[in-house]
Amino acid sequence: MKTRRNLIPDVVSGQALITLNMSDTARDAAVLMDSNRVSSVLVVNTQGELSGIFTVRDVARRVVGGHLDPDKTPLSRVMTKNPQCAAATEKPYIALQRMQDSGFRHLPVTDDGTSKGKLMGIVSRKSFFPEEKAMLDLEEHLEQLIR
Repeated sequence: MKTRRNLIPDVVSGQALITLNMSDTARDAAVLMDSNRVSSVLVVNTQGELSGIFTVRDVARRVVGGHLDPDKTPLSRVMTKNPQCAAATEKPYIALQRMQDSGFRHLPVTDDGTSKGKLMGIVSRKSFFPEEKAMLDLEEHLEQLIR
């Protein structure tokens, strides 16, 4: 059994990065998220570096809730700027704990764990379902051994 897992490649692998520029609109992001069946997009600057993240929650809270026109609202206005990131070599439980502690549902993954690093992927709470299932299975197994 492999015990030393990393975010990449064990949780995130073969993921196509879905990015938009800061000047793209909230509608562009919503359409892209819908067509790709994802709940977030990474927002990059003109050099392709991570500048922010925009999620379906942002659509609801910042755009719709803020009575903004999605066709005229640039992502730079409604994205979460300079998001926390996880390093590609980070252990999954550390990333999951950070997401839990900070109330994040999505966490960009970069080579060095900073927003200036090379984008490698993104994890969401859903990415960790296999991890959580394995922990529940282990808990059940240990319980059976104790009986």
